[in-house]
Amino acid sequence: MTKSISIDINRIDISEDEISKLYSGLLDSLLVDRTRTHYSGSTSYLVWGTDDYSYMGESYAKDKPITPNLVTGENNGIIKPRILKNEELRKSRTEDKAEVFTPAWICNSQNNLLDDAWFGTEGIFNTENADKTWTSVPKGQIHIPDNYDWKQYVKLQRLEMACGEAPYLASRYDVTTGEIIPVQDRIGLLDRKFKLINQFTKSEPTKLNKREWRRWALRALQSVYGFDWQGDNVLLAREALLLTYIDFYVDKWGKFPLKEALEKPVEVISWNIWQMDGLQGTLPGVEGIPMLQRMSNNQELFADETLCLIKEWHKQEPPAGENIRFVDLINNK
Repeated sequence: MTKSISIDINRIDISEDEISKLYSGLLDSLLVDRTRTHYSGSTSYLVWGTDDYSYMGESYAKDKPITPNLVTGENNGIIKPRILKNEELRKSRTEDKAEVFTPAWICNSQNNLLDDAWFGTEGIFNTENADKTWTSVPKGQIHIPDNYDWKQYVKLQRLEMACGEAPYLASRYDVTTGEIIPVQDRIGLLDRKFKLINQFTKSEPTKLNKREWRRWALRALQSVYGFDWQGDNVLLAREALLLTYIDFYVDKWGKFPLKEALEKPVEVISWNIWQMDGLQGTLPGVEGIPMLQRMSNNQELFADETLCLIKEWHKQEPPAGENIRFVDLINNK
């Protein structure tokens, strides 16, 4: 017998213990490193990528893997969103890795610029106010220009570089204040896709209609990408996308999804949000020449197994696509 999941989605810091109990293997999937796993032939995890946790022991050194047991049980809650980290740690991460998070109103304004340019008109999803807030288009009343199709928008590929907790993609909360943002007021690029999916797909809760919703929801997840150096950020960003999927499922159908319904979304998320040295296109900690410098000299100086892989998706059910090296996208190969 299948059961719906149960999780408190009204908190910014979701417990890894809570995630691990949703279904067996979920947390493992959120922690997997797809590049390392592909080349090693066995499950490999994100690495910490920072010394922030090294006080907890050798297993928490920056080059060690983040295995599920290190963030659950008595270690549950050690990975926190930036706003909940202490001020000294936030300052050191800014100095060491230039980690600076962007307020939701700025994310909204910049995402609006993208949409205004694509649609050729303003205010598709919201109107910005002078007091650094915005007024969202009411639920179910988004108007798409006649020469556009909502499905085209859902398919648009977007990338958030050095994504941190991915506020440009999924805006469950303002990363600078910790304030939860209601579903209908969310401004992330993935949020906008889900708003269209929820508006334009059929609402009668039949198996066929739910299957159609899931197909477009997977298509939306397959279209958004993000990378970060630090493993805790990658996990937080992946969790943000997963919870965004759950939030909009609940908004559409009035209840939580079945456990089995999360397996495919998590697979996609674990490919599309990945750990990478953005200057080199490699796994963190690999010594070499920055990517743009290699491009100008037509150099190939890294072993294949250090160059990060992403997925170019071609199918939703089951999710399927082609593995490609991120550096080849930059080199237009």
